[in-house]
Amino acid sequence: MMRAVGLWVAALAVAMGGRERGDGLPRQSGSGTVTLDGQPLDYGSIQFVKAGEELTMSCGGLIADGRFAIPRDQGPIPGPYRVAIYAPDRGKQVPGSGSEQPTAAGSVPKDRVPSRYNQSTTLTAQVDDGGENVFAFNLKSK
Repeated sequence: MMRAVGLWVAALAVAMGGRERGDGLPRQSGSGTVTLDGQPLDYGSIQFVKAGEELTMSCGGLIADGRFAIPRDQGPIPGPYRVAIYAPDRGKQVPGSGSEQPTAAGSVPKDRVPSRYNQSTTLTAQVDDGGENVFAFNLKSK
């Protein structure tokens, strides 16, 4: 009996060995593009949020020049996700100075992305096991 259990555990470990990472979850890589009003989003962040009965998971990355990439070891596990995209306003440019004016102390910078894409997100994504997991999010400011 113990030998059968040992063989079963060994077979399971071999079968899952290529899929698991340091935390034991079958994480996947993800990448894609983000546009705002048809133009690549110059900077921001993206977050994938999965809520399940047994697990709540969140992962994400930075957006630069309309592109993002999440490496597999930090990526989401397969399943449906809500997606939130943020791009806070960095401040206003002072004409001729080449510098930005920071927002007032203690204030939260205004996000250039409407709340329907972050705090009240309507965006979703399906992460597939072993799939390409390439996403395109085309946002509208109005």
